[in-house]
Amino acid sequence: MRYKVSALPAVVALACAAQPAMAADKSSGSYQVSARIPVSCNIDTRSIIAQGSASVVSGTVFEACNTNSGFQVIATHRSLGEDERVQVRYGSDFSELNQTGVSYVGQRWGARFGPVPVQIDARQVDAPIAISFSLIAV
Repeated sequence: MRYKVSALPAVVALACAAQPAMAADKSSGSYQVSARIPVSCNIDTRSIIAQGSASVVSGTVFEACNTNSGFQVIATHRSLGEDERVQVRYGSDFSELNQTGVSYVGQRWGARFGPVPVQIDARQVDAPIAISFSLIAV
């Protein structure tokens, strides 16, 4: 005696068994995005020239630095004679230029983007002095 076996019940059983494996309506997930941004520090200024004794020059520079650790402001200029004196107010920082030609004039904390007032008071200079500013990330 021969029996006929139908495949239909087996297919229905497999289809019903596969339903629990589908994603639930309340599934959740997460992802993380990160990026590395290079440090960029720039200052937009032109050299400021002070001439003669008791000469005072004012101007504005524009700082743009994206480092959270801050940066130093450096002034470069010609070497000063022993009797020459030049004072710089950079924002709220006040300093006197070194005789060497490279002077630290300020420290900034955190990222900055904006204008900064600058005043140069050159007393007893024997010759004109040009001062350029630069930023160094800390």
